[in-house]
Amino acid sequence: MSTTAEILYLCPELTMLMIAFPYRHINKLAQNPLLLPLNEMRGLKALYINLVSVHVDDRVVYLLDVEFFHHITHLHLSAAGSMSRTIPLGFGCLENMTHLSLNWGFTCSCTAGIKVFLARKESEVLVLWIEVFQLPSMVISDLQNCGIVSQ
Repeated sequence: MSTTAEILYLCPELTMLMIAFPYRHINKLAQNPLLLPLNEMRGLKALYINLVSVHVDDRVVYLLDVEFFHHITHLHLSAAGSMSRTIPLGFGCLENMTHLSLNWGFTCSCTAGIKVFLARKESEVLVLWIEVFQLPSMVISDLQNCGIVSQ
């Protein structure tokens, strides 16, 4: 067991957590020691997580297959390094999520999920973080083209 997993087992009452280290295959129990303690944290409501921590072999992470995401109300998905091309799917359907924050670096591929999230009556806040290399006009144009914001 990893030191991080041991610490998480000692903190089952956590309500907020930030995970920014590169654990691979968080949804593959044999390969990631954090899965069990995170799944047991039923009180965890706010999570800042880097996709490096939930990455699977392909470029798609289906968040609905990862149990602990179903308890989260406030979620920030970040992307770092090579993970910036990973597409997180299913975030718009997480039943308890009311607040969503995404890096724009991968949200271009996630407009359908953003639309699903915004269409839910429970949704309260959406924050899109724009990468330094992207112009605000590019982001606005993409949002308009996808029907997320009006022209």
